[in-house]
This record gives sequence, C-alpha cells and structure tokens, in this order.
Amino acid sequence: MAARVLGAASCLRRFLPTAASRAPRIIQPATFVAGRRYASAGPAPGAVASQPSAAKVAGKKPKSSIKAIAKQMEYISDPWVLGKYIEDLLGKGKFDDAIMTVQMASKKMDAVVSWNQLIDHQLGKDKIKLAMGVFNDMKKRGQFPNAQTYTTMFRGLAKSQHPKNAVAEAIKLFNLLKNDRRLQPNIIHINAILFVCSRAYDIDQLFLIAGEIDDLKLAPTAATYSCIFSAMRSYARNAYRNLDKETEAENIEKLLDRGKRIWIEVLEKWQKGKLQLDESLICTMGRLQLLDKNRTQKLEVLNLLEQTMNLPNLLKTRNDKPAANETSSETAVVPKQQQNGRFVKPGQNTLTVVLTTLFSGRKISLAPKYWNLLVNDLKVKPDNDNWLRMIGMLKQSKSSAYAAKLVGTLPEKGIDVDARSFGIAMEACIRDNINPHVMTHATTILHRMQAHMDPVPDMQTMRLYLRVALVSHAAFRGRATTGDVVGAKAAYGRQIATALAELWYPYIDMYNRCFKSENALAISKGADKTAAAILHTSQKEVIALGRKMVGAFSKVVEEQMLPGNNNRDMIIASAKINKGIMAFFEDRELREPKVSKDSATATAAAKRAQDDGQSVFEIDMPDLDDAIDERLAPKSSGDSSGSSKDTVRPAGDFVWNTKNLGAGNRATVRASSRDSDKPLIDRWITTPISKDEVALQEEAKQAELADIQPATDDAKKNVEESTPENKAAASDSSTDSGASVWAGLMANRR
Repeated sequence: MAARVLGAASCLRRFLPTAASRAPRIIQPATFVAGRRYASAGPAPGAVASQPSAAKVAGKKPKSSIKAIAKQMEYISDPWVLGKYIEDLLGKGKFDDAIMTVQMASKKMDAVVSWNQLIDHQLGKDKIKLAMGVFNDMKKRGQFPNAQTYTTMFRGLAKSQHPKNAVAEAIKLFNLLKNDRRLQPNIIHINAILFVCSRAYDIDQLFLIAGEIDDLKLAPTAATYSCIFSAMRSYARNAYRNLDKETEAENIEKLLDRGKRIWIEVLEKWQKGKLQLDESLICTMGRLQLLDKNRTQKLEVLNLLEQTMNLPNLLKTRNDKPAANETSSETAVVPKQQQNGRFVKPGQNTLTVVLTTLFSGRKISLAPKYWNLLVNDLKVKPDNDNWLRMIGMLKQSKSSAYAAKLVGTLPEKGIDVDARSFGIAMEACIRDNINPHVMTHATTILHRMQAHMDPVPDMQTMRLYLRVALVSHAAFRGRATTGDVVGAKAAYGRQIATALAELWYPYIDMYNRCFKSENALAISKGADKTAAAILHTSQKEVIALGRKMVGAFSKVVEEQMLPGNNNRDMIIASAKINKGIMAFFEDRELREPKVSKDSATATAAAKRAQDDGQSVFEIDMPDLDDAIDERLAPKSSGDSSGSSKDTVRPAGDFVWNTKNLGAGNRATVRASSRDSDKPLIDRWITTPISKDEVALQEEAKQAELADIQPATDDAKKNVEESTPENKAAASDSSTDSGASVWAGLMANRR
C-alpha cells in the first residue's frame, strides 16, 4: 500500500512540471491607473495603428548616436538655442537626430517650439500621418500644444496635395481645439480651415465652419471673406463645368445671389467701421461677379470698384443714359448707399480685374482710359501680367497704333516680358492688316524692340514683322481693281523690300554673333553640352528668320514685283542668306538625332564627324556681310517655303499671290470662290476694300479708342520714329525706272 502511494507520488512529481508548462496562460486585467488623460487627434482606438508614432518615425538609433545626442543636450539649456539647433538639423535632413533631441529635451524644458518645427517639417513634405504621429507623441511627453501649433498644422494641411484627406484631419483638429480648456480657436485658425476646405472644393463644410464664427464670438476679417468668395468661385468652376448651359447658368445665379448677400454684410460692417477692406477682398468679389453669364452683370464690377475705391466708372460717363437691358440697383452687386468707410487704394490686382472685366464685357475701347487713370494718375506700377493683358487686349481689338505707343512705355528694368510684349504687339499689327498705316506701326515696334533688347533682339518679333509686310495688302488690292495692276504690284513689292531692308543688318549681326563670334566658336568646340545646346537653339532661331527672308526675296523676284535692276540685287542678297541655311542643315542629324528617321544616315554623319575630330555642334558656316558677290547673281535661292506658312495665322492674314494679275484680261481681278484655278486672292476676297474706305474705317476706330499716354518716368524716352516707306508707295507705278530699289534701301541704312 505504502509502495503504491510512494509510486503514485513519484509519478505525480514527474507529471506536474509538464502539466504546468502545458497549462494555458491566464492574462490578468491591468489595473486602472488614475492620472492625466491626453486628448488625441487620431482616429478611433481600433484604428490608432494607422498613424505611426514618433518612435516609429525616428526608427531605432544605435547606442553611440543616443550617447552623442545626450552629450549634446548637456550644452543646451534654453528653448531658443534648442530651436536653432533643431532648425539646423532639419536643414541638413537629419530628422531622426532632431526628433531624438527634442524627445530628450522634453524631459527638462518646454520644447513646444521645437515640436512645432518637427510638425511643420513633416507637413512640408506632405506626410500628414507622420505629422499627426509627431503631434500625438508631443502630447504624450507632457508638452502642451499652443495656438501656434494648431496654426502650423492648419496651414500645413492647406498646402497638402491630398485636400480631401487634409479636410478630414483639419476637422478633427478643429473639434479637438474647441474642446480644449486651455485654448480657444481664433480667427487665424478659422481662416486656415476655410482655406483647407476651399482647396478640396468642400463648400458645405466651409459654410459649416464659417457658421461657427458667431458661436465662438470671433470677428471675421477681410481675409475671412476673401477665402469664402475665393472658395465659392473655385467651387463653381469645378462643380459646374460638366453641366449643360442652362443648368450651369441657374446654379451660378444661385451662387452669386448668396455671394451678393455676403457682400452686403461686408459693406455694412465697412460703413460702420467694424471691418477694414483691402484690395484682395474687393478683387476676389469682382472675380466672383465675373462668373455671371450676363454681360451687363459683369460690368457691375466697375460699380463695385467705384464704391469701394472711389475709382470712377468710365462707362457711366460714356453712356449717361442707362441701357434698356440694364439691371436696377436692387439686383446690382453694389447697393446704392452712402459709404462712410475709408476708400481702398487700387494696385496691380485692381488693374488686372479692370482689364479682365472690360475684356469679358466687350468694352475693350475703355482699356486705354483705365490704363491712363490707374498707371499715370494713380501711379500704379504694372507687373508682368498687367503688361501682357493690356497688349493682348490691343491685339484682340486690332489696335496696332496703340500697341506701338504702349510698348514705347515699357520700363527698362523690373519686368521679364520684353520679348513676349513686343511679339504680341506685332501680332496686333498682323490682325490689323487692312490698316494702310500698319507698316509704320510695325516698324515703330521693331525699332523699339531693338533699342530695348540691345544687343540681342527677339527673332520671333522680327519674323512677325516680316509677316506684317507680307499680309498687309488690302490697299494694294484696292488699287489693282482700279486698273493700276503694275503700280499695285510695285507698291506691294516695295513694302516687302523695305521690311527686308529693316531686317538685313540685324540679321547679319545675329548671324555673326551666333556662328562667327569667338564666344560661339568656343562653346561649339567645348565640352559643355548644355551650353552648346542652348547656343544651337539660338542658331535655329536665326536660321528660321533667314528662311523667312529667303522666301520673301523669292516672292518679290519670281512675281517680278519691282522693275529695273532689282531682281539681280535681291537674288544676290537672298543667295548669301541661303548659303548659310544650306550649311546649317548639313549634318543636321548629328545635333538633332530624332529629326532623321533613317538611322543609317545619322550613323554615317556621326562617323564622319568622329573621323574629322569635330564636335557635333561645330558647324562650318560661310561668312555673311553686306558685300556684293557677283558669283551669286545667276543662282536662285528657290526657298519659298517661308512665305506660305507661319506660326501665327490669325483670320484674314494671307500672302497676296500676284503672279497672274497682269496676264491678258486678268488685269482687273474679280473674285470667284468657286473657281480654284484662279489666284489665292480670288478665292478668299469677294469685294476688295478701297483705300478710301480703309482710311474711313481706321479714323472711326481711332476716334473710339482713347490715346495711351506714356508713363512719367519714360516720357523723355518716348520719341516717335517715322518711316518713309509709305510716303513713297504712291510713286511706284513707273515701270521704266532702271534704278534698284534694294540698292537704295541699303544705301539709306548704311
């Protein structure tokens, strides 16, 4: 019995350790520890893991790095010094060291400023989750967020490339801020949240946030209303763009009614002195009003500027009596009330809104008046956008004379749109090609461009100038219908020859600068491929102008426009240019491999250049000067491709084909759009406009537009330049003259 008991006990001793190891482990519930509860801006507890903590952001640091950071902290005892040190670490890209330093510093000092720097750094890289992780870790370490912390987060979220996610995080932070006993939202926080909603086109959430301004007893500022109007405008342009026209117009009308009610509230506060208006708010409301489909309602922006800036509405002075379709003051965007607030000073933004309003309302003729009022009288300094808008409006209105005057007032410094401005002004001349004085205006623009951009003129503007000479032939066609075909052709040819003479010496200078100068040769032979590619682009611009000039020379010679010895002289000049063009396009595959579809040709050219030991950008170009080479006289340039195609072809600009005008009964040309065998002019123009009718149209248009005054600072430099080419156009009907027109033009320009 005893033996059995002892045996059972022995078996039990052997079994218990095994059973204990196999028994399930019982997890005891953790005891509740009373203490401070920190609020979190993160999601629900089940989704906390989606936001990494600061420890995960920093990663595991080796013990040597931790010791180095701890050693560094011995010398930092001031929050300002810590902030400068963290700024230096973040600038070097050492975020892990920065966050470890801030975590250590949080044990002995207030490091809220440094935590804000870490959050701003992550938001600047559009890492919202990591920024929220740093924010949560900041609170867990006993660092209390201040108002600047929330401002930093709201502004960082406003710049996010994921606006919908940014709105969700911003709303969470806003609710957290409202429930914080230490802090209360201020109007800066509200404005930042409104901007976040505006970026996401979330207009409903925006008005919900704006509706809490009164509940929080905050006073909205001009920036608050600017953000609301800007959000409404962005929402309308994004949400209504795919709707049909009627539905879009109805929705925009409802949105504008809501905006007008808010604007009336703005004016009431301004009149009572509770709100200070600024230019940004007024212009934002003006741009919102420009969404209206009614053209008359668009012009209400001028009334808005009159009431808030004391800027006179020049449309009223022009039309004293209101139009029949003009809306009453009850529905106008500006209520007719006496304002007591301080007027806002207009600036560049105002000038942009005025020009946009006049363009949208089809009142372009008022643009020069407003330009003189704002720029000359009120001393508004136009920026790049203002210059381009104004010159572009003159282009649309075909006002070449005013475009020539306006480019004369361009400042020498302070803008970066020189070449574009002169190019747009020259395009205005192309559109105004029925004006008999358009070549005078174009020549003025050309001379001012050359003086303004000396020593490197704009090649595109020079090509457009030649285009003006080719497409401005309305007066000559009217002259041909009267029977003076030879005189009309001679006048047209003289106009083209004069334009070529204006471009001859500038082309030679640019040709030698880009191909023959010491700098160009050094770059072509050098190892800097980027500089060589930039030089090659400039060379292509020069050659493009040369091709246009060769095409114009060919047109005058082949159509026998000029009498006497002109063909010989112009053939020589054209051949000199054409020789350089042929040399440039030889071995073109080396510099532009994608041009040739034949890989064998490109490979052979590359092998030839390698055998010669030359750079691919080193081109053996002939010399170009104004000396006459008699050996070139028999040769024909033949490259007329430049006269039939251009990058700018507005409606109505075309080159007049005069080949068949003097053949038999075709001396007097009559249009026939159904006959494709007749010259191009016969198929495009039905009734040619006479010179007198053109002059009357020009006088009517000039009377409608106001004169553009030069700026005060540039008044001394605004010297009108006259050209004699149009004065001699009437005396070109002689067919027996043996003198060379080209030689005379060259002699005048030497």
